[in-house]
Amino acid sequence: MLGLDCMQKTLMTREQQLYQEATIGVPKKKAMTARTKSNLSFVKQNRPELFKAQGGQVQEDAPLPSGFKPLQDGWLHNPDTGVFLEPGGQKLWFDPEAREYQELYEGSTLPLCVHGGATSSSSRAKHVFIPDLHRTAQVLKADLGHLDRPAALLALLDPSAVAQAPHDRLIRRLAAARSEWSEEAISSALAGVLSSCEATGIALALVVGQRAFAAAKGASCWCFAEPEDPESASNAKPTEQSSKVLCHDYEKSGAAFLVLVMGELGLKDAEIREAVLPHLHQGRPRAASVSLRQMVSPECVQSVGCMRLAAISATSVPGQPPSKRQRVVGVDAREVPGRVRIRQILLRAWRGGTTPKPEDPVRRKQIQRTGEEAEGQLLQVLDELRQSKDGAGLSKSFTLLCRSSSECQSSLQGGELAGDLGWLDKDKGVDSQRANGKMVRPAVPAPVLRAAFDLEVGEMSDLVSSEVGVHLLLRSA
Repeated sequence: MLGLDCMQKTLMTREQQLYQEATIGVPKKKAMTARTKSNLSFVKQNRPELFKAQGGQVQEDAPLPSGFKPLQDGWLHNPDTGVFLEPGGQKLWFDPEAREYQELYEGSTLPLCVHGGATSSSSRAKHVFIPDLHRTAQVLKADLGHLDRPAALLALLDPSAVAQAPHDRLIRRLAAARSEWSEEAISSALAGVLSSCEATGIALALVVGQRAFAAAKGASCWCFAEPEDPESASNAKPTEQSSKVLCHDYEKSGAAFLVLVMGELGLKDAEIREAVLPHLHQGRPRAASVSLRQMVSPECVQSVGCMRLAAISATSVPGQPPSKRQRVVGVDAREVPGRVRIRQILLRAWRGGTTPKPEDPVRRKQIQRTGEEAEGQLLQVLDELRQSKDGAGLSKSFTLLCRSSSECQSSLQGGELAGDLGWLDKDKGVDSQRANGKMVRPAVPAPVLRAAFDLEVGEMSDLVSSEVGVHLLLRSA
């Protein structure tokens, strides 16, 4: 019998032993009730002296932070993020080049916004705009959590530079060091990316938090500050073998306006400012780029891009501050969560080559204009609409210009339904509509759908290009 008791005691876990000691002298009913709970929790509550350390404090096992695993000497490590947590609570990352641990910087989100866009010749140059670098980095399996938000990138690329993807190189370079990036370090990273590309004809505009940068190699770039002081402009026209980086700090100099040009512009700084700032002030960088491109011969410029960094409340509907935006009269103006109602003016464009020429379904004629020509013509329409001073005037002008210019069958609808695309759903696209007695679901290009959900009620969009042509949108509800 003694041997059996010893064996039973040996097989007991430490938790069971503590529970047995704690229940000595406890009434049967209380002990039985405690068995329905965690044994260890019951023991801690009734016999805390068993858990006291030398200092007299009750020793508790603190839960590990999510994703972290224990290492030696009290260190923790998150294998998914590569972050180390030392006993003092400081977060570190391991720098393989320096072979040492560095302090991890956690980026913050600032009340700033970025608008970027470009226009390029379909055959001679390309452009890339990345409005959210953090999300793009996740696709590349990189982490940019140490960079402040907003973080965006605009790139103009000569055909020879497209395959080298300097924008991807920059993202990976920024992800490689996870401490706080200084202005000098970001400038050095931009210069390093340009020098690492054998191709010439590269222009980059980068925003990280409150700082804006413009860099060029074999191209040109400008940086204008919010105060309209001619001396506030800085520009760079590097040679094909050299690069130049311009820097701007929002906290010190206000809003930043960045301009990138691939080709020979031949304009003064004041002329560039006059062409782009009216559109950039209203958050339309694509229109600003088209406006600047139209000032020179098409043979001289292959690509133009613009980016603006400003306070979130700085972008406004034409003639109205953000706090006084008015709803457009006419059309059902109820706001439905997750849905918007959009009107459009569409100018169709021909891609050239062997592709068939599109047809204007309203006027029953073939379209021969290029995408660049469609952008220029729709910019003139936008300039007319910008003269409207209130929501009612904008709606009326939009109706008149839609009927006279738009090449979409929706322009034939009566009253202020001219150009109406109906309710757009963020997930499903556009609602089914009745046509010729049948319910049909019109096809809305993806760029139009994305732009529609960026608008406030009564706000006009930037120029939007799709496989159909160039669109100008007005959110009616």
